[in-house]
Amino acid sequence: MQERSRIARSVQAARSASGLCALCFTVLAGAWPAVTSAQQTSSTVYVRVDTDRTTVITPRLTVQAPLDDSTRVDVAYSMDVWSSASIDIRTSASRPVTERRDEINAAVTHDFEDASFSLAYRYSYEPDYESHFVSAGLTLDFADKASTLAIGGGVSFDDVGRVGTPSFERTLKSVNAQATFTQVVDAKTLLQLVYSIGYADGYQSSPYRYVGVGTFDGGCPRPMQEYCFPENNPAERMRHAFVVAFGRAFSDVTSGRLTYRFYLDDWEIMSHTALAELSWLPENDTVLALRYRFYLQSAAAQYRSRFPSVFSLRQYYSRDKELSKFMNHRLAAEVEKTWSLGGIGEKFQTVVSVGPTLYLYDNFIPYKRIWAFEATLSGVLSL
Repeated sequence: MQERSRIARSVQAARSASGLCALCFTVLAGAWPAVTSAQQTSSTVYVRVDTDRTTVITPRLTVQAPLDDSTRVDVAYSMDVWSSASIDIRTSASRPVTERRDEINAAVTHDFEDASFSLAYRYSYEPDYESHFVSAGLTLDFADKASTLAIGGGVSFDDVGRVGTPSFERTLKSVNAQATFTQVVDAKTLLQLVYSIGYADGYQSSPYRYVGVGTFDGGCPRPMQEYCFPENNPAERMRHAFVVAFGRAFSDVTSGRLTYRFYLDDWEIMSHTALAELSWLPENDTVLALRYRFYLQSAAAQYRSRFPSVFSLRQYYSRDKELSKFMNHRLAAEVEKTWSLGGIGEKFQTVVSVGPTLYLYDNFIPYKRIWAFEATLSGVLSL
């Protein structure tokens, strides 16, 4: 019966998300005279399901329009419908949950002769979480646009709550910055280097995740029992990431790209990400792509799969599987098709991407592996 209810909730969430996506297209069509000044409109639906009994569905609508010859504005709205009966929920004696997150993004970009400047704001809301994020970016072109330097950064202010506990109020402030250098090596080769840094200060635990002491799986069958403690991660976290990417056109119809990312933080997590992409143009308006992504991560200092006794607890402690040592493999196939609408420069582009992901955990009870399936459907109208 519980499994049947879970499936019903997932179906209901899927219907809500797909209904919103259909509504987005309907509104665009009905309000066509009001959006004819837009340069581009797009609607996207992302779906993820996994064997940890979690489903995520995210529809997104984006509109891009010019303010004048050098300035444009981008506005996007997205909604996450999240339904889960994951191991974190089951081991804390919580019922399966369904939540919704609404997010709106707005950005203004102004182009100069060899540069561009942008300002952006993002607001995100869900019943137990509210976030404000402000960012700015500057892009500079050199050597007849053969070299590009992009720098940017932002700050976010988050309020964390817990459903059913009005007195639970926590805050989190995050600051990040990034520099990207892109170099056209020759007519067929592209090289890119990225460095990013981030600092967070505040509440960085889950208000719903508990650590059980003396239990077999580290969970809490009764969260308020004597030896059951709320997860406690450090208040501060400093992150660094380095990326190098290399792209090469092998012929007029085939190209490839290799990307490597190294990440480390002061929670003692280090990760390596490798991405290989191969693209093929069977026709001028069609692109086929195959991608493989590998990810390897070490465990955070405060992570344990279980805590045998109160003496095993330190100042900070967590059994979040995302902080454990694990790796994943993801394979995705993508098809991109563009249709001309007859007008000068008018076109409609669709993108379909599907693929599985395998997560392999080195030290997490009770799972050694989790399978996930992700699919994205996107439609972009350019005028």
